[in-house]
Amino acid sequence: SSGINAEYGGYGLSSAVCSPLQTLYVNPNNVAPVSGAVVGDYLFSNAEVLENVPKMFLVFAVLSFIIQMPLSFVLIKNPDTCADEVIYNSTIRNMLHRHEFYLLF
Repeated sequence: SSGINAEYGGYGLSSAVCSPLQTLYVNPNNVAPVSGAVVGDYLFSNAEVLENVPKMFLVFAVLSFIIQMPLSFVLIKNPDTCADEVIYNSTIRNMLHRHEFYLLF
């Protein structure tokens, strides 16, 4: 139950929190986009906005790392739901033949 709540809460809250923060970081003055060459296509031409985009990716990558790294150490496997088969020292070829590999991507 708690895993389901964390999963859905993580997906919903991530976009609700990160998107406004990214917009605030990239476009703090709320500069409007200009019309592009294609009808209905809007692009930013403001130098400040364009310079902030790469910085935003770096800032949010570091922020995600800082949040996720310590939390990854508190994750534990539920012994009731763990599979009996455990794979150690597997090769890449063996991993590519397992369906779990493709479920992750």
